[in-house]
Amino acid sequence: MSHHRSVWIIWIVALILVATAFTKEPLGWFPLGRSWAGETELPRPLGIGLNIYQQNQDYILSSLILNIPDIDPIQASGISIKNRTTEKNLKLDLWLLPFLNVFGIVGSVDGKTTVALETFISELEIAYNGTVYGGGVTLAAGKERLFGSLTATYSETNLDTTASSVYAWVFTPKAGIQLRGNTPTKGLFVWIGAMYQQTDEEHSGCISLPPAISGFDIDAIEYKVVLEEKTPWNYLAGMCAAFTRRLQLELEGGLGNRKHATASLVYRL
Repeated sequence: MSHHRSVWIIWIVALILVATAFTKEPLGWFPLGRSWAGETELPRPLGIGLNIYQQNQDYILSSLILNIPDIDPIQASGISIKNRTTEKNLKLDLWLLPFLNVFGIVGSVDGKTTVALETFISELEIAYNGTVYGGGVTLAAGKERLFGSLTATYSETNLDTTASSVYAWVFTPKAGIQLRGNTPTKGLFVWIGAMYQQTDEEHSGCISLPPAISGFDIDAIEYKVVLEEKTPWNYLAGMCAAFTRRLQLELEGGLGNRKHATASLVYRL
């Protein structure tokens, strides 16, 4: 188990222990500095969320190397490619301060990357799945019915092949308004914002050659591909229906070169 994975597992276990310790006293010690919010009603400090996230976007092929016996490695760069990713995760979060939320996630990811090549191999398709770990922080503030937030998330994925790796930083600024409800913790909320995503994705392995390619006396060739974002930013809009102080449903969609959709069901302790 890698050092980073161990850190995320410890972090998630710690959040679970905190949640267990303060279930009988829902507010417990958190958030610290509760008096800073004055008479404003604050969210229950501990949350458990089930999330489904899907995105489709173009990548830039930063580097591609095809190793063919008796031939110098074929290299390519600047080729646009398509990527589809679906992630399902469990998120545990804690309002540490009235304006600061910290969280950890663990879940599964399934993806497919398709590269259109201008070689005797017309297409390189890489399908993968694995376990995703991550964590981050959210800074939030509000006044009357207006609110804003900035979330930073880091995640890494343990894929089903040791020859692949995916690491991602995501920054999400949002601004919104409460449309319904008389308290900041219940009602209907909508927002607009943007997402910045920086992903480092690398795959290596072997491609089986089709029988039609007879000019090469080989059955497979090795490849190494390095991917990066084509357009780091996209726009988003979302809504949250807080049915009670405990139960919330969030829906969000993103437009631009990267299109994404998120559905989250959150229960607060």
